[in-house]
Amino acid sequence: FSSVFVVTNALPGSFRVRVRLEGHDPLARTVALGPGEHSTQEFRLRPNTGSLTLSTSPALVTVSVDGRRAGATAAKPGVSDSVSQELVLRVPAGTRSVELSRPGYRTETRTVEVGRNRTASLGTVELERLFIPDVAVVTRNGTTVRGMFKERAGGFYRVETAPGLVHSIPVDDIESVQTIRSDAAPGAQP
Repeated sequence: FSSVFVVTNALPGSFRVRVRLEGHDPLARTVALGPGEHSTQEFRLRPNTGSLTLSTSPALVTVSVDGRRAGATAAKPGVSDSVSQELVLRVPAGTRSVELSRPGYRTETRTVEVGRNRTASLGTVELERLFIPDVAVVTRNGTTVRGMFKERAGGFYRVETAPGLVHSIPVDDIESVQTIRSDAAPGAQP
């Protein structure tokens, strides 16, 4: 990366020039100009970044570093999204606050020390799933089952009615399925 900055019509004298670029150590120097003189100054900034690696359970988690979105974890190809691929981020050296968030899960925050030209690892961060009912299933006999949609397979519609408790309803017994939340699981219709 290079950039040119030109100052024209500068009065003779001494000037303090400071150059900053995110992820690099700043540089400053004093430049003296006599009447009618020009000066070309080159600043070679030294990177002050390191790497941060992490994976998440589940995948598809937004990762923010010091309050700024830095990336998102991705599901492993051909595998469920229960654990992500490793995510590698370049971040400024120093103490960093890392926030991991995904709808339906409790946001996790970690603090990590990143060294210059070093790799810091958070390992696999597990996010706690929140129990937020997203469907109401009404059966032909008038019973309503509220909970979190799990799956529709083998002729059954499965709804988690409490953390860890799954209710299986035969698809033929279902009158209707109503979405409770706008971010309900895709394919939640019988």
